Amino acid sequence: MSDKHQQPRPPKKKPQGGQAKGFQKSGAHHKAKDQQQFTAGAHGAQPEGRRHIVHALDTEAQVQLLLAMLLLANRGTYELRAAGISHPAGRVRELRRRGFVIETHLVAAVDSDSFVHQRVAYYELVSEPTMAEVTL
Repeated sequence: MSDKHQQPRPPKKKPQGGQAKGFQKSGAHHKAKDQQQFTAGAHGAQPEGRRHIVHALDTEAQVQLLLAMLLLANRGTYELRAAGISHPAGRVRELRRRGFVIETHLVAAVDSDSFVHQRVAYYELVSEPTMAEVTL
């Protein structure tokens, strides 16, 4: 036999419970991450101890995150996407439907690759609905 000849590898073991490696059955792990507290910093609202959220949020969680961020300061599309809001305009529309008054300002903005884009949405929370006006 040649020195280069190797023994066949043993078959890989399948993950327990028929699930892919690294995934949990319940969503408890992801739910805990979705409920992180956000703080205002130099780069806007960020989860405490982390720079970016690296997991997907459901639509309602994105709406709640957007509202929390707009309560702290005005926000731009790129900043909202970086925080995990995949379609900021759609989430703004949902808040408007619930009675929030949000103004959209179109501005020039620089993306993460240093390209300048014209007419990028920048959102400003003008007023909140009264308790009688709230629609959930």
